[in-house]
Amino acid sequence: MTAAYDEYDYPAYWEKRQYEHESEVIALKSFLSQIPKIKKIIDIGAGFGRLTPYYAFRAKKVVLTDPSSKLLKEARKRLVYENVDFVQACLDKTDKKFRKGSFDVVVMVRVLHHIENPRQTFSVVERLLSRGGYLILEFPNKVHWKAIWANFAKGDFTYPLDIFTSKYQKPSS
Repeated sequence: MTAAYDEYDYPAYWEKRQYEHESEVIALKSFLSQIPKIKKIIDIGAGFGRLTPYYAFRAKKVVLTDPSSKLLKEARKRLVYENVDFVQACLDKTDKKFRKGSFDVVVMVRVLHHIENPRQTFSVVERLLSRGGYLILEFPNKVHWKAIWANFAKGDFTYPLDIFTSKYQKPSS
């Protein structure tokens, strides 16, 4: 799975998505402003650290995790914070690298739609979070107007109804 993330150019992907990026920044800042004190944050699926500048100053320690060594290498180049550590790990290995309850905040932005086993994901998050900790979870809206119009233009009129990829659909009888 990690090789797929190493092959895709995520920084280029975000160059044309300023509106989405700014929306996520506003939401992230709003959520974080409601949390009084943060010692440690872990960003699961942090990629190249796109959102790190908006929360790194809020915590004594920040850990960025991602399965992609390429994206974390890019994050190391872009981010010059002394309080940020980088850990290459798939989600199922992440919780084994840290003690139970190690983090006050878990950030997962645009990760859940890449996850095959959400139940396992939330078990990992539960183990990582300190008692009374916070999970900031965001996932993309596949059925936003731009995607619908683009697919309609291609003649795909069932796009909004296709919630799961063919991998998860039952074979037709």
